Amino acid sequence: MNTIPYSASLAEHTSYLLARARGLTRNEADARDLVQDTCVHALEALSRMDTPPENLRGWLLVVMRNHWFNIVRHHRVRAVARAELTSRDSFDSGLFETRAVYRQVERAWNQLPDQAREIAHQCLFDGDSHEDVSRRFGITPGGVATSIHRTREQLRHVMFGA
Repeated sequence: MNTIPYSASLAEHTSYLLARARGLTRNEADARDLVQDTCVHALEALSRMDTPPENLRGWLLVVMRNHWFNIVRHHRVRAVARAELTSRDSFDSGLFETRAVYRQVERAWNQLPDQAREIAHQCLFDGDSHEDVSRRFGITPGGVATSIHRTREQLRHVMFGA
């Protein structure tokens, strides 16, 4: 597929993506980098697709959100690894704080309803598609997306009281 016609369509959505990226990153420079990375990933993916997604804006948002989650996950893993290495030499208050946060996350996760926890785990950690998970649980893909959204909101509420 030729991505040149989609470059113009992609450009129409950059201001929307930038606004959403600001909400994710809470930093203007990081938001701009995230949008740029999203556009690169999207153009690469569009070149491999036979037909473009029907809802380009929604698809771009999913690409951006997933890329952001990967960045955050990567930074957390590096922080934990760095803390582990540091703790072998001396006491590190950062490691103590990291472990406390993980305990807090674990407590919040365990407070979730079993089905919501399992749906979120399969989609967010195992990488299963909403369609696959919806077939397993006998709900619609939209129901899976709603469950994941509610799970995130419950975790945010338990963790931060917001």
